[in-house]
Amino acid sequence: MKSQKLIGMLAGLLATNAYAFIAPTNAPAGLKVKSTVIRPNLYTPAISAFADEGGDVALDRQSNSVRQMNGFDLMGVSVAAPTSQSIEKAALDLVASRPDVFGVSAADVSLNPKGTHVDAENQFVNLQVSRSGLRISDAGITMRFKHGHLVSVKSETFSEAVVAPVVALGSVTNTGDIAAKALNSQGYIARGSMWRVKPTSAGYSLVKVDEYVVAGADNAWVVQVDTTNGSLYELRSKNFNMSGKATATVYPRYFGEALAPTPLPFSAVTNASARSNERGEFQSQDDFNAPKMVGLTGQFAKVHTQAGSDLAATATKAGGSWDLKFDIKPTAKLWDNNDMAQAMAYVNANRIITMAKKYIAPTWFNQPLEVNVNHEQHCNAFWDGSSVNFFTAGSESGMTCANTGVIADVMFHEWGHGLDENTGGIEDGAMSEGFGDAMALLFTDDSKVGIDFMPLQHKPVRDMSVLKKFPDDVQDEVHADGQIVGGAWYDMYTALKAKLGNAKAKDLYAKMLFKGIYSMPKMSDVYESMLTLDDDDGDRSNGTPNLCEINKAFVRHGLAKAESRCH
Repeated sequence: MKSQKLIGMLAGLLATNAYAFIAPTNAPAGLKVKSTVIRPNLYTPAISAFADEGGDVALDRQSNSVRQMNGFDLMGVSVAAPTSQSIEKAALDLVASRPDVFGVSAADVSLNPKGTHVDAENQFVNLQVSRSGLRISDAGITMRFKHGHLVSVKSETFSEAVVAPVVALGSVTNTGDIAAKALNSQGYIARGSMWRVKPTSAGYSLVKVDEYVVAGADNAWVVQVDTTNGSLYELRSKNFNMSGKATATVYPRYFGEALAPTPLPFSAVTNASARSNERGEFQSQDDFNAPKMVGLTGQFAKVHTQAGSDLAATATKAGGSWDLKFDIKPTAKLWDNNDMAQAMAYVNANRIITMAKKYIAPTWFNQPLEVNVNHEQHCNAFWDGSSVNFFTAGSESGMTCANTGVIADVMFHEWGHGLDENTGGIEDGAMSEGFGDAMALLFTDDSKVGIDFMPLQHKPVRDMSVLKKFPDDVQDEVHADGQIVGGAWYDMYTALKAKLGNAKAKDLYAKMLFKGIYSMPKMSDVYESMLTLDDDDGDRSNGTPNLCEINKAFVRHGLAKAESRCH
């Protein structure tokens, strides 16, 4: 981010629009900023259709429909001693009684709750217009009274507009994904569907659009997707500050580090938008009812504690926005903290799922991951076929262990089992264990897996840099044997970083893991899967860009034959 002032970019949602002083120039590459506002071109006919009712009219050149009426006590409407309630009632009654003028029924209009103004001289009422239960964004009725006498009516109901037919939405049926893809964004917040009015050669048509707020690189954008064909109907800047942010004070990796405020992404927040975005930002429903969170539930993860109560927090106002913070305090034994386990499990589940979604889209991601923390057992964690599970701190079999929920490595490892099972099934337990460790390595860049799992001895569970070779070191125990392939992955990743640099190596390694899991049910399949994913021309016979780095790593662990061109 260029400035802290840009933190709230996925914002505004239900709030009043705040416009920039100058037009934004940072539109996403390849996209054109466009705002489609319908402003009818009016003309006054030679003979007024409302002359006998105390007024004259202006017609829309596009469709010849009545748009503007001016006069005194128009259509016989006046209100003695006007109040907000009496003026609003008069406006609604007039629309209901004159379908010949407005072209809509009483069921199709509603008060704009912010559009009424009443003082001793002037009274204004604004009505919203709908069709088939959806608001017409460009439509509205404005009535202007003077001392209670109706003197001016703007009628943009577009009752003459016909619904545009569906052309082709294509294979993508989730318009939110279309909006997010247009700005290369991970997250979006839906604002609902509406009609937009579009000029045609015969007058006007109604186009149904779905509207989203999407975060771009350094701005927030309102994106409307045309549901008739999947194209972008409107893209406009929305340079708002978010009205709130949900965070938790957690350890970045484990309890040996300094606490840091960390966003709670995609989380359910009451008195606010449906959920926060990927940065934990949300929009409150109003300025009076504080947003709240009870438990950590979101689009991709749902945390349940097996001991104690679910975490809960109520936002407080800070600098004009809501601060919804789980300020989790360290305990006397830093590694024994059940509240911290809840927050860290949620944060780390979202970290790994968000990254995985950049590469793959298994149906497993279509529902929240069930995360159970604080089981009243010690020194372990597990994947049970449908959920990840973490134990409280304590002693077991002579070992004193940390709460496994407060070590990020453990989440990444157990989630790896879940991915393995949901992309074909776990056939080789050792491969799955090695894969879990490889997942942890992707996020920690550390050969040690389960750092400070035994906090009194400051020992991890495993070290991927320890050489284990097939078949010499096979023990027929899945965790021990998993170190063979886990070590190969560690050596491969280390070599790729030395050759490509950290960023490119991380992207390639992530692609190899997330995509490769579909084609490596057994440890003996991993090497070929890695080469296939590294290949760049569809011809394995001429090698791959990183053949030697991959080959040397897997040869060292007995999982490949040496390539003569590399040794």
